[in-house]
Amino acid sequence: MIFRRIIPIFLTVFMEIAPYSALEYVMSLDELKNKVLKMLKQTSFSMVFDAVFIAPIFEEPIFRLHLDLTKKSILWSLGVSIFLIFDFGLLLQLFGSI
Repeated sequence: MIFRRIIPIFLTVFMEIAPYSALEYVMSLDELKNKVLKMLKQTSFSMVFDAVFIAPIFEEPIFRLHLDLTKKSILWSLGVSIFLIFDFGLLLQLFGSI
């Protein structure tokens, strides 16, 4: 009974992940993973601290603030999202040459 429920979920997830993995391989996006791993090796404590404590503070406005459906909330949500995208790009530029 449970097996019949799990198989469609598994197939759906597989059909979503497989094309993404192939596209990632074709576009050579695996280099991004290597840069992130280099950053993690050099600054592991700060990366873990950021992931556990700092990231949730920034994620809440991104994922929940726009649910208010006011112009101010949507703009704040977009602003924080854009800030984090550019911040991550800056970190990759700084640590990318290491």
